Amino acid sequence: MYQALYRKYRPKTFDDVVGQEHITETLKKQVETGRLSHAYLFIGTRGTGKTTCAKILAKAVNCEHPVNGNPCNQCAACRGIDQPRRRRACAARRGGVLPRQRKQARLYHRRGAHAQQLGVQRPAENS
Repeated sequence: MYQALYRKYRPKTFDDVVGQEHITETLKKQVETGRLSHAYLFIGTRGTGKTTCAKILAKAVNCEHPVNGNPCNQCAACRGIDQPRRRRACAARRGGVLPRQRKQARLYHRRGAHAQQLGVQRPAENS
């Protein structure tokens, strides 16, 4: 199976990331000390390593045996994040359930049934 180069050669630990030492050192120290924030924003232009750092951080946080803030890449949690995911086609999105529900919702809204259900009276139209 073909694998894109950016996935094949993606760094596996913070030490492997090049050019983002200030970021990787901060994230490593936070994982080592256990002082993690509840959310992280990875912002930057294309190719700066946002996804790579996010994946490594996810592995390090969930890793069963982290090594100096880096993931071990051996445990089940680390291997699970590295495995490529298959995309499943959702039957609801493929022309079936959701478009029909949207159409019904629009008709329901147009008729003013939502207002009647809530007990709101429609204002009388002046002609």
